This record gives sequence, structure tokens and C-alpha cells, in this order.
Amino acid sequence: EIGMLRLSKTNKDIVQLTVGYHQLEGKRVALKKPFAILEQVEIAPGTQRDVVSKQYQVVGVIKSKILFKTRPTALISKPLVRT
Repeated sequence: EIGMLRLSKTNKDIVQLTVGYHQLEGKRVALKKPFAILEQVEIAPGTQRDVVSKQYQVVGVIKSKILFKTRPTALISKPLVRT
């Protein structure tokens, strides 16, 4: 777990990421070419035990990314002073 990711209720393309005491604001952007998430699967044939075949399965597709253009803002502006 890195932090908390929130989508705006009014505009689904606006995103807020809170990591500790820092908050980042960005927007969701569509990728020009989607990425495929692959998982390597080993398949052992029934006749030969020494030969192992490796195949790749598509687990998911990433179609968008989150773009953060500004620096993170601090959620706590002044430290607490005890008297």
C-alpha cells in the first residue's frame, strides 16, 4: 500500500493521490498504445518430464495513465507547538 487514490465525483478524469502528509493532483490520460500485462506460465508436457514449455497469458490491459504535473502539497502547514 502506497497511499490513497481518489477519483473526483464530478469529473472522473481528475485524480488525487495522498501519500502520508503529501497530496498530489493529476488527471487521467489515455495512452496512445495500450499495454498488456503478461503472466509467465510453465507447461510440462505429459511424455517428457525434463522439457518444460513456457507460455505467456494476458492478464490485463492498461489503457490510461495518471499524469501529475505539479509538485506535492503538504497537508500540514505548520508543526504543532507545545507550550
